[in-house]
Amino acid sequence: MEFSYFSRLSGLTWRIHAHNLSYPRDLHTGEFTSRVRNPFTDSMIDIEPMKLLDDPGVLHGPNGYLPLDAKTVNWLDTYHVLRTEGPLIKSEHIRPTPDGWPAMFIESSCSTVSRKDFFDPSVTALPYQTSGFYVFPFPAWMKMGDQPGHMIGVWSGRRAVNGPRDLPRTFRERVARENPELLEPRWRELERPLSAVLQQAIAS
Repeated sequence: MEFSYFSRLSGLTWRIHAHNLSYPRDLHTGEFTSRVRNPFTDSMIDIEPMKLLDDPGVLHGPNGYLPLDAKTVNWLDTYHVLRTEGPLIKSEHIRPTPDGWPAMFIESSCSTVSRKDFFDPSVTALPYQTSGFYVFPFPAWMKMGDQPGHMIGVWSGRRAVNGPRDLPRTFRERVARENPELLEPRWRELERPLSAVLQQAIAS
């Protein structure tokens, strides 16, 4: 689950924050699990839910991306194409790699919505489908030691237009038990003051 929240700052420049929550599942049974087999070492390893709550957020606008923890005004170029494919509109996007992230990181995605919804001004929350992948160095939980290599993550999902109640029941119920606050957007993130660097970027 990813919750994204946006605030327009100036013209086409937006401030964006998000939080993510994922629970590991057994590949064969689909049940929640806390242990998985590492296919490289054939050993069983412990794995915990993934809670991404500390992403600093970004500015996103015509100049590209600028992470909110940036020390200088260095907009990151992004590849983003909108194209028509029959009755569909597709948005293809490659995320730029922020400073300080692993050099061998790439994330690419494609989101799809009907042309009917896209051009309907009464639709203010597009019911789109999305899929994509990202590649990054072995994460610590895989316990690969000094072994070089990369992991690929793949996702396929949709925008839950009507909110958390449209999430799969077992997922929604677990969040409600363990972290009910994550079923709501963290609007206070948008209230944190922007640094002088960010204010300069918006003004320029």
